[in-house]
Amino acid sequence: MFVRAVETVPFSMPQISIMIDDPRQRQCYQVTVPGRTEEEGMRFLEMVGSGAAGAGLRMTLAGATLPTIRRQYYAHLERLSQEIEARRRALGSRLDDPAEHEKFRRWASGQRTRLARLWRVPGDAGGVIGGEVYDWRRYGPGGRTFNNLERRAAARRPQAQPARNNYLVNKATQANPQATNAVLRAARYLRYGGPVVFLAGAGASAHELLTAAPELRPEIARRQAAGATGGAVLSGLAIGIALVGFGVAGPALIAVGLVAGIAGGIVGEQLYYAWSSTSVVDGLCRNGSITKDDLLPYAMVP
Repeated sequence: MFVRAVETVPFSMPQISIMIDDPRQRQCYQVTVPGRTEEEGMRFLEMVGSGAAGAGLRMTLAGATLPTIRRQYYAHLERLSQEIEARRRALGSRLDDPAEHEKFRRWASGQRTRLARLWRVPGDAGGVIGGEVYDWRRYGPGGRTFNNLERRAAARRPQAQPARNNYLVNKATQANPQATNAVLRAARYLRYGGPVVFLAGAGASAHELLTAAPELRPEIARRQAAGATGGAVLSGLAIGIALVGFGVAGPALIAVGLVAGIAGGIVGEQLYYAWSSTSVVDGLCRNGSITKDDLLPYAMVP
């Protein structure tokens, strides 16, 4: 693959156009990337590769696990529904007392809120944050609080008080079919789109590794691992927020995960360089000298 810098594009952020010639496909590609020089542009593309690899891996994992998580959630909800109905029957006529019924409603809605939050945890931080975003959007400031649920029940059932009370309790035993459909649809796209993104990113990283000088390969591998980790973390966070918080599914979710993965790859590699520089300074202070191995990370910095 032949790479040639073509021009610097005037913009608020320095950019450069790079011509990539692939002799195997007999095609040329021109891409515009951030950077002032050819080396900076290529460095950006390399960080994109490691970030995309991490994002693709995280997408593939999410696509494989989301349906299982949803099935387990439904099983837990079924057990909760049985528990709520058993307590309703045990209370019997005592529920005619408004204070007793309010206590029952608080308990039932509280159990459902805990269950919902519990099953967001397997989706990592993205699922937890996305769930809170969803609750605030659906129920208002504060999210899934009892007062917000009561106001929503009053708006949905403006008739007599008993109907509103029963509506709130019944909703505590029911799943959200729209959310389930979105999760299953997202899982299908992630399961098939994730490996494609991973192979593209891993291919770019492998090319960089194999064409590097042998003495630089261990350092490149460590740096790529940091980028892939950053890509996986940020991609998972963005996918969870987009899916759970805003109901984004389908191809748009792949795009969200890829963009976040690329950003995470850049952040991960920059953090690796920052850690490397700290290690060099610590070694200099401790030993009074710097070895050639200490400077290897900077042999690849433009």
